[in-house]
Amino acid sequence: MDRIHVVFCGISHSHARAKLQVVRESDDFSLLGIFEPKDEARAKVDLKAAPFAGVRWFDSLDAAVGAGEAQAVVCEGYVHENFEFARAALQAGKHVHLEKPGTLRVEEFRELADLARAGKRILQLGYQFRYMDGFRTVVRIAKEGVLGDVFFVRGRISSDKSRYERQLRELRGFPGGVLLELGCHLIDQFVLILGRPGTVTPFLRTDYGNDPEYVDNGLSVLEYPRAMAVIEAAAMETAAGQRRVLEVQGTNGTVVLSPLERPGKIVLHLDEPAGGYDKASHEIEPANTPRHVGDFAELAECIRAGRELTFGLDHELASYDTVMRAVGLDTTALWA
Repeated sequence: MDRIHVVFCGISHSHARAKLQVVRESDDFSLLGIFEPKDEARAKVDLKAAPFAGVRWFDSLDAAVGAGEAQAVVCEGYVHENFEFARAALQAGKHVHLEKPGTLRVEEFRELADLARAGKRILQLGYQFRYMDGFRTVVRIAKEGVLGDVFFVRGRISSDKSRYERQLRELRGFPGGVLLELGCHLIDQFVLILGRPGTVTPFLRTDYGNDPEYVDNGLSVLEYPRAMAVIEAAAMETAAGQRRVLEVQGTNGTVVLSPLERPGKIVLHLDEPAGGYDKASHEIEPANTPRHVGDFAELAECIRAGRELTFGLDHELASYDTVMRAVGLDTTALWA
């Protein structure tokens, strides 16, 4: 089967190296090259070592997205760069994998969605938990009614205080700070389970550092007709990875995934038998699915088949809307 030719635009995001490695190791893709406009970003990589060894570097964005054989563009720059990359790619008729959240300007995300829909191109956001087995199991249990009527979802995803200064430099001035950077991945799961919420109320604070431009302690409450969801993120925990959690409560039981990955652990409690599970407590061991592999595998499959992703454009719009409202932004322009 012919490989899909792909270009990377930007390598500044922390996920860029891992995604480049996935693409280069995949039998589905062939890397044509990278466009990175910043000299300092290129200077930080070892051009003789994987995943950058032997890579072609494009001189301009137009050259990268205009490469005739390119079918898809992966946008992994800083958040303020990625809109330009993605728009140029969609205008050139390419499919796009876009690092989350895509852009902080709601009208720009609407423009990308309109371009993708009009051109019948894929626009895939890089929320990293979508294809991991632990999360897919929790979402399936919730959506299939195993828990009864879901009335509460909670997610906590924080980082260690040892990373505080680096995150301060990277996220200063971002709406929601750490809640945007980390919490968005779990908010995406909330939308998969419950859909787009009604009212969203954020609580955005600076409680550890002294710079009010960096939100280091955030919480948002999402309200639905008969349910609530709460997302929490802080930038100054100890051993934060061990306490990251996704919890779903329903009228027939509760399912908890914690820690979230590598590979994570699922505990299911049921009042009555449902979905093939007995009335009992169950421990479920998810498969150790790595980040990003499933995203790119389905991207390749959908490009070849000419079909929409499992998480299609309607979901991307609902997820983006919810993430933006969770950090206090007005999303009216998204639906205008």
